Amino acid sequence: MEKGLAACARALALDPQLPEALAARARIAYAMHNQPEAIDYARRAIELKPDCDGAYWAFGQACFVSDRWEEGAAMVEKAVQASG
Repeated sequence: MEKGLAACARALALDPQLPEALAARARIAYAMHNQPEAIDYARRAIELKPDCDGAYWAFGQACFVSDRWEEGAAMVEKAVQASG
C-alpha cells in the first residue's frame, strides 16, 4: 500500500487532475477500508474522464460496502453508458 500511495502522490503532485491517478488512489482507499475517501477520489476521476474504468469499480465497491446501494447502482448505470 505504501508504494501505491507514494506513486499516486507523485502522479497527483505532477497533475492533480489526472483521472487515472485519482482512480488508482480510489482503489487504494477502498483496499484500506476508507470508503468515503474512495468514493471521493473515484467521483473526481469520473468527473474528469467519464470512461475511467477503475474509478467506477472503486466507486461501486465503496458504495456497496457502505450500504449506499442506490448511489452505487446509479453509478453502475453511468458506467454502462460510458462504456457504450
